[in-house]
Amino acid sequence: MRERVCVYPGSFNPFHAGHADIVQQALQVFDKVIILVAVNPAKKYDVSAEKRKEIIETFYKNTPAVIVQTTKEAIANWCFLNKIEFIVKGIRNGNDLESEMIQKYYTTLINCCTNTVFFTPSEHWQNVSSTAVRELIRLGQWQALYNVYGIDVSHCDDNSIEALSLIQKAYQVE
Repeated sequence: MRERVCVYPGSFNPFHAGHADIVQQALQVFDKVIILVAVNPAKKYDVSAEKRKEIIETFYKNTPAVIVQTTKEAIANWCFLNKIEFIVKGIRNGNDLESEMIQKYYTTLINCCTNTVFFTPSEHWQNVSSTAVRELIRLGQWQALYNVYGIDVSHCDDNSIEALSLIQKAYQVE
């Protein structure tokens, strides 16, 4: 039987618990999830794609079913070149749905062999966004960040603590 592989693309600037929730849901359906740190030339990033990739790899270093890669390719082209049929997208609200439906339309125009699969994050993570996380970092609100990442520092795994430390260092405003 063929391995079912999907790609979960995004800027992940930074990766947070809402993203991790979508990955966990995708792992219930797919054998392998490729988290694709995509670089959009129209966007400005505080942290390089390679550094974002490193941070995400820290979260998943003990999870062989999750692979992290980077690309500057359009997602539809990347899927075609890598023979990936399924694109996973997270939908938090109606605005996300509208935006992702438009993206799905154009992705299918470019690569008709792709299928977009939508997941909604658990209720707890529906209001978490990378923009809000960056603002918490800018304000130095570390306890709020622990909550956004679902981290109880007295009871969490070393990978999560290490990843959060990398996020704090990478995104901290001087």
